[in-house]
Amino acid sequence: VYTKQAVFSSGGRPFTLIDTPGHTDFAPEMERCLQALDYAVLVVSAAEGVQAHTETIWHLLERYEIPTLLFLNKTDRPGVDKAASLLELQRKLSPLCFLAEKDGDGLSSKAVEDLAGLHETLVNRYLEGETTLQEWTSIAAEYTQKRLCFPCFWGSALEGTGISELLWGLASLAPL
Repeated sequence: VYTKQAVFSSGGRPFTLIDTPGHTDFAPEMERCLQALDYAVLVVSAAEGVQAHTETIWHLLERYEIPTLLFLNKTDRPGVDKAASLLELQRKLSPLCFLAEKDGDGLSSKAVEDLAGLHETLVNRYLEGETTLQEWTSIAAEYTQKRLCFPCFWGSALEGTGISELLWGLASLAPL
């Protein structure tokens, strides 16, 4: 098992994906890649939940100050609960995790409401109601880059669900 890379584009932007092994036996290989990252996508199994190694990786991403998006994978498994999975991420990784559902070309109203609830300054902007959904997407991108929020996406890599939303998140919430 080795680190692999792939080049692709999403939203008209080029990306180089560095896929590292997630198993603890390959932690040194994963850690060597961190210094090359502009952003990370941390894949967490919604079926198994946040494991000890997931928390270790999270702390490394924090130490290297790498903006991070999360993908809750294996949501096709029986008994997986979206709300419970998000609460676990908030409890074990960061209370700044929010479900970044999209609506059209921007964040959904629910995602904006959740994002606004993360920071007092954003609550005021939300209550004023003068900011469009597209502007909220830009705010989410700025806050993601500064590690002030962690957009979470939901799906099943095996079934291909949620992948287009994750790619949208990379193109929209991970500015260079």
